[in-house]
Order: sequence, then C-alpha cells, then structure tokens
Amino acid sequence: MAVVTDLQAVAALLKWMDPILPMIDMKAFGSADVAAAEAFVFDLPLKEPAAAGAGVKLLSDGADGVIAYEIGGRITAEDVDSVLTPLEAHMKGDEKINLLVRFKGFDGFDPAILTNGSLMGTKMKAITHLRRYAVVGAPTWMAAMAGTVAGMLPFEMRMFDGSEDAAAWAWVRAV
Repeated sequence: MAVVTDLQAVAALLKWMDPILPMIDMKAFGSADVAAAEAFVFDLPLKEPAAAGAGVKLLSDGADGVIAYEIGGRITAEDVDSVLTPLEAHMKGDEKINLLVRFKGFDGFDPAILTNGSLMGTKMKAITHLRRYAVVGAPTWMAAMAGTVAGMLPFEMRMFDGSEDAAAWAWVRAV
C-alpha cells in the first residue's frame, strides 16, 4: 500500500502500523513522489498464496483446564469459529481457564477479522475468565505489544520463546 501525503503524522502512523500488519507492505510518499509511489506498488513481488489448511489449530479443548491453539500461516475469518467455540464453552459463571497460544509460521491475518463483533466480544469477556495466558514463539512486534499491556490485564501473561514450548505448557498447567 502506498499513501501519497505531505502530512508527517500519516507517514508516522504508517511506519507504526507496518510491523503490526505484516501482511501489508506500507509506505508513505510525499506529493512530489507520486511516480515513486506507483513504482512501489507495481514493483512489489506477488506473494505466494498461503498454504492450504487452517491458520488456527486446536491443541487442547480445555478439558484439562488449558485451552491451547497453534497459529500457523494466515488466520482467516473462517478460523475465528475454531477459536471462539472452545473459549465460549468455558466462560460460564466465574469459571477460570488457562490459555496457551503457540505461533509457528505466522503469516498475518485477514483484516476482516477486526470487524467481527463476536470475536471482539468474546475476547473482552475472556479477559475476566483467564487465569494464565502463555504465548509461545510470537513475532517480535507482537511480543513487544503484549509485554506493554501485560501488566494492565487482570490475569498472568508470559511470553515464551519458540524453543520454550515445554516450559510454557508446564506454566499454564501449574495452577
């Protein structure tokens, strides 16, 4: 995506958003650089389609007190139900659950997910039902964002390196 603007705030916003939305290459160009903006857009290599298969795989349904997912490839709107169903089953009354999310080959998400009211509502409700949340192998930008908000959340959250899968499982099961 190329944005032609002389507003520095817009250019700064794109720079900030670029690592958050890794599936979209973004760059701002000044109004005198329209040709460079067009070249940027037209010269981008076509990205190969994501591998077939679910972007979200359920690893544990919560029967043992832990709901766990593996995120691989690109998360699509169709993947949302595979996330919501096990979570919603455990969000009754005051029940608490632990959550583990493992990232392997994450390739971004379909922006349409951001407009899914069910997903956003369930995420907000889940905040009160989580005890521990382990994130394994998250991309650097995601780990940084999570680390920023972790202290403000009403549950324990820990980031684990991709090589620390066993430690993450032990941590979410240790309650």
